Amino acid sequence: MIAMRVDTELSEIIRLVKEAYESGAEKVLAEIGHKDFMYQNEAFRKYGRITVEKWRDAGLIRVFKDGERSSRIRIPIEDLHRVSMSSNIHKLVK
Repeated sequence: MIAMRVDTELSEIIRLVKEAYESGAEKVLAEIGHKDFMYQNEAFRKYGRITVEKWRDAGLIRVFKDGERSSRIRIPIEDLHRVSMSSNIHKLVK
């Protein structure tokens, strides 16, 4: 039972490190002129629609709509990474 919990915790730590690495890589790309924003539909695919909507409704991420009606919605990548990492760390500590 204890070994199973250790394996679960280890796999969770590995997942968090991988996400941190990816987040850092995307941050560097943003700093060198790569894109600063992710379209909402991309964020839905990466983090889950319900999760992104909860973050948006709670004011944890900013959203920008360039036009009216059916314009695409952009979300700063930095906001998504910050909230995602905070959420993951909170889950691990629980």
